Amino acid sequence: LQRRREGVANKKEEEDEWWILKATGANGGGDVYLMPPSRASVPASLSLHPDEPYVVQRYLTHPVLYEGKYKFHNRVYVLLRVAAADDKVEQEEGCAEGLACYFQPWLCRDAFILRAANPYPLRRDEEDEVNDKTTHLTNLFLNKGEEGHPGQIPVDLTKEHPII
Repeated sequence: LQRRREGVANKKEEEDEWWILKATGANGGGDVYLMPPSRASVPASLSLHPDEPYVVQRYLTHPVLYEGKYKFHNRVYVLLRVAAADDKVEQEEGCAEGLACYFQPWLCRDAFILRAANPYPLRRDEEDEVNDKTTHLTNLFLNKGEEGHPGQIPVDLTKEHPII
């Protein structure tokens, strides 16, 4: 039954295949473009910079939603310490030759949820969706000026996810 459900979901995704184009050096939600199924190629109206590298990836059209309404991502801080088997850490080059290395992760208990400013639509209207980045992008810089946006939502990982 699970495979059958996944097959139906995958087929639906293929029929509703959206793409996202992002400039690798952009920040703040700039140079991010959504391309719906009706656009088989990059629209000529986009002002792409010829010297700028871009990433094109499939866009998830049925994401997990925060509070059942908003696209989101988690901001979690991790310190990753590289250590040798005898717990001596080399300063410059990593582990010395012949020593087995391991990583010692330290997870900060204070994390954040960053969400889009506007609810993610369950029904599709291509033009509205393509033009509204505050529905699809969770970038804080882009969304923080929108009315009702909560900013970074603090999460204490040790209280909300004690298994961590």
